[in-house]
Amino acid sequence: MDSRLNVCHIISGDLWAGAEVQAFSLIKELSKIYYVNLNVITFNNGILSSKILDSGIQLTVIEEKDTNLFAMIWRIYNVVKERMIDIFHVHGFKENLIGGIIAKILSSRVVRTHHGKGMIEGSLLHYLIEKTNEKFLTNQLISVSQDLKNFLLSKNFQESKIAVVRNSIDLKKIPTAENSIDVRNRLQIRDDVSVIGTIGRLVTVKGHKYLLEAARAIILKNNKVVFVFVGSGPLLDELKEFTASLGIEDYVRFTGFSDDPFPLLNIFDIFVLSSLYEGIPMALLEAMSMGKPIISTCVGGIPEIIKDGHNGILIAPRDPKELSDACLMLLNDPHLSVTLASNAKNDSEQLHSLRNSISETINLYKEICR
Repeated sequence: MDSRLNVCHIISGDLWAGAEVQAFSLIKELSKIYYVNLNVITFNNGILSSKILDSGIQLTVIEEKDTNLFAMIWRIYNVVKERMIDIFHVHGFKENLIGGIIAKILSSRVVRTHHGKGMIEGSLLHYLIEKTNEKFLTNQLISVSQDLKNFLLSKNFQESKIAVVRNSIDLKKIPTAENSIDVRNRLQIRDDVSVIGTIGRLVTVKGHKYLLEAARAIILKNNKVVFVFVGSGPLLDELKEFTASLGIEDYVRFTGFSDDPFPLLNIFDIFVLSSLYEGIPMALLEAMSMGKPIISTCVGGIPEIIKDGHNGILIAPRDPKELSDACLMLLNDPHLSVTLASNAKNDSEQLHSLRNSISETINLYKEICR
């Protein structure tokens, strides 16, 4: 390897969720480093590919719906064979399999980021593919939390290959001030009403039903509150029906998908994460960076960044009573809310800046290329 690093990121790009947000932040910052020649391959046209193109980064889109696995390997090989790729950085099990095979042919290295448990706990076939990826087709694994690393170890992944590089936030893109009047008006939320909100795909693992159950209990004691759910997903209709069955539809807003959460996040008086499992969720880091008081379930990698009573409140998952009690406590104690929010913002700036994860990733690149 010469003094320059030729890096190719491979990511599906079918969604725009936490993993894609983190990958894009990393890709964008790597493109600014003078000794990194960066290429990106996605398997889908979508928000991620659009953002990469808008950033002037070299991108190839190979639509997975139009081809099979072997054809994808052949097409990607023909794209990268002359580019002298030192490192393929892959972001999923299919990406790992395809990138790993091509890397073997080209004598390149492979870095795999595990953004979550993914397909490891899926079918036996998926597990075997992931074990094949890890054992034969990957030089370095990145886990976004210590908890996720422990999970990988429990599945007999090699500890010597796993490094923890926690998700981070690009502080430069955090707005310093936002006018919330238009957002509140659009959502029909009065000025004298508190907003409790969450951001995430409408899927089971996010635990939205428990937040809705907690909402009913909160409204019985404080009806000057609105609950805002930012995100889209397969459970939208089910969650709306559940909201109606609780009789709280006047107090709940489903905003749908937003690729820029900050104007909505800005109106939150409390940010809630009711997930059943998480790695290091980007929405949580965004809430910290905006200086929001946080209530989150104590799952996955969350206790690695949220310290109960310091920069947030940790609660048990699947416990609407504990969640409602925590929300009411913050609504009734403005001083505590301000303290938690201030500490969260300070910790975001000091501990979860994107520059830290970029530096750690670059060091891993250099290490495996020695």
